Amino acid sequence: MTPARPFTRPYVAADSLDELRGPTNGEFTLPRRLDWGPARPFDLSNERHLVIMYETVLNEARDINDLRSFVNGHSLVRLWPSLTLPPEVRTPWAERIPELSTGA
Repeated sequence: MTPARPFTRPYVAADSLDELRGPTNGEFTLPRRLDWGPARPFDLSNERHLVIMYETVLNEARDINDLRSFVNGHSLVRLWPSLTLPPEVRTPWAERIPELSTGA
């Protein structure tokens, strides 16, 4: 009998910052597939809103196109130390994108 494996979610990470061209200003509402709580606009000029939005997208994206559409590479590097992410999300990003580890 094979022991049961714990459930693991499929997480996705970008291969480079250049492919992340998400919005950097204005108000933005994530699609329900990513933010399944009450619909709420994120004011991208508000640092806390941006952190919450990035945490949500990085945790919930199952397709690279979601990352490309909703995450901006420069903003991700700046916010990276402030993001609360599980190791299953943080590790693949840090391994693929050296700028996240160095804070460059």
